[in-house]
Amino acid sequence: AAQRTAATPPLVGADPAARAADAGSPGPPTPPATEEGFRSLVTALSGSWVLAIRGEPPPQGAPSSESTGAARWFTSVDGRVLLEDEHLLVGKTDLRLLGLIWWDGKRPGLSGMLCSSGSPRTCDPKASLDDIRLSWDGARFLIEEIEHQRDGSVLLFRESYSEITPRSYLQLGEIGPPGGPFRRLFTVHATRSKN
Repeated sequence: AAQRTAATPPLVGADPAARAADAGSPGPPTPPATEEGFRSLVTALSGSWVLAIRGEPPPQGAPSSESTGAARWFTSVDGRVLLEDEHLLVGKTDLRLLGLIWWDGKRPGLSGMLCSSGSPRTCDPKASLDDIRLSWDGARFLIEEIEHQRDGSVLLFRESYSEITPRSYLQLGEIGPPGGPFRRLFTVHATRSKN
């Protein structure tokens, strides 16, 4: 991804209505997150999950792909940080991801960072401050990240967790220009592990 440009507005600190509008989110804006809401997110996702992953075909018409993975959501730092430890087999690629989500009382709001074995930087703390926003409305957890392209353009990657029950959840990944339209990249059906 290219470096952040001065013309790219930061995501942090935007009001909820502006965030919903520039992300192309359908419906009303998500209410501001609360520390109590963060605890309900921890309760909703904590545990071990088996993942059935469908990679959606790109516009060029290549076939979709099917793969599997595992995710474990747990807390650390006295329950102040929610971690997602994910292991995916995508084709021949063995991908390891570590997501960190925390309540930032200074901002206030949810903050997060992704570390990936598939990324040249592994973890990107600067992007976690400038390019990632998270929201949780009690039913849907949404992660939005600005992706800077080599040609200077900007895309918005959206990852949503919804239909969350004690036994399963649905995870969708989409990408597109801020404001849309968005193209589906993947669909994950997660089932709670019996282990």
